[in-house]
Amino acid sequence: MALKAPAVSADEDKCPFSSVIDRLVARNEMQTDELTETIGSLLMAGVDTTAYVMGWLWINLARSVEAQGQLAAELESVLAGSDVKEEDLDRLPYLRACVRESHRLTPPFPQGHTRRLKNDITIGGYTFPAGMLLSMNINAFQMDKKYVDEPEEYRPERWLPEAVARRKGTEKEVLDHRLLEHPFGAGARMCLGSKLAEIEIIVATARIFQDWKVTLDPPEQKWNKKQLLFVKADPFPKFKLTPRH
Repeated sequence: MALKAPAVSADEDKCPFSSVIDRLVARNEMQTDELTETIGSLLMAGVDTTAYVMGWLWINLARSVEAQGQLAAELESVLAGSDVKEEDLDRLPYLRACVRESHRLTPPFPQGHTRRLKNDITIGGYTFPAGMLLSMNINAFQMDKKYVDEPEEYRPERWLPEAVARRKGTEKEVLDHRLLEHPFGAGARMCLGSKLAEIEIIVATARIFQDWKVTLDPPEQKWNKKQLLFVKADPFPKFKLTPRH
């Protein structure tokens, strides 16, 4: 059964703010069950991973007074007390660096991405034949002292443009590979909800840390890393929010 929707005019079709669902229905490009499955997949892909990424990000910021202070200063400078708008998304480099550093230190999915080899390759004296599925351990890369100075420390400045530029042409440049960049994958089969998730993480984190100082309460809380599909803090720590103004 196909869904019915109002006709979409040529002008509306060009409008970036018109409904994608209305367009698909009006063009008879999707049936009801296809739309239901697609929307469900989009929401799940943009929620599950987001929750784990944001959880670790807020834990890391709560533990780092210096990083949280620099983030608050950037938010005050760029947003001046207002909400995050679309044009602000590219004006928050330190916030994006905080997200990237959290993914390096506490990746919610440390196994990395699986690829099928097109050709035989030899790594470290071991030969892997074409057709084999190979998964990269991104956690090992990002915690290796060969590539990261003081890897146990949470330092968002590692990902500011000037730091990335200094790594160019060195063996540490591997840290900036797209497959290590975030937990949403890369290429044509990357996470369906990646863009939605990235915006949610930026907007929600900016909203909280703009108005509130976030600390662990009590400060000496301990937790383990527990993995089912994603890695989470177990038990999840408790936070204390104190108004900044």
